[in-house]
Amino acid sequence: MHSSLPKILHHLAGEPLLGHVIATAQQLIDHHGGRIRVVTGHGAEQVDPFVESAGAEVVHQYEQLGTGHALQVALNDIEPEGQTLVLYGDVPLIQRWTSTSLVVKPPVKMRAAGEKRGE
Repeated sequence: MHSSLPKILHHLAGEPLLGHVIATAQQLIDHHGGRIRVVTGHGAEQVDPFVESAGAEVVHQYEQLGTGHALQVALNDIEPEGQTLVLYGDVPLIQRWTSTSLVVKPPVKMRAAGEKRGE
């Protein structure tokens, strides 16, 4: 995009892309509990005020080292219990009913590579 405005602040249907994502996350929290953390990096000086005005918590990623690193930054001081749902700020069309199916199911136990069932 050729704009000084960060992509997640561009409007869709009268609201910034990120606003749609935060609204969906808030619906999930209203039903299941939790909190919203938004990782900001590039354009944080413009994004942070919007995030805070939407009632979400800002977490800064000072070096943009990818999505995995952003997740590490977001989870840095969170207790390792419960579930974490990652939503992308530039994917505003995710709906609560789609996301709900991800958070209401019990977590799946992952097996290590080569581990046999029942071990």
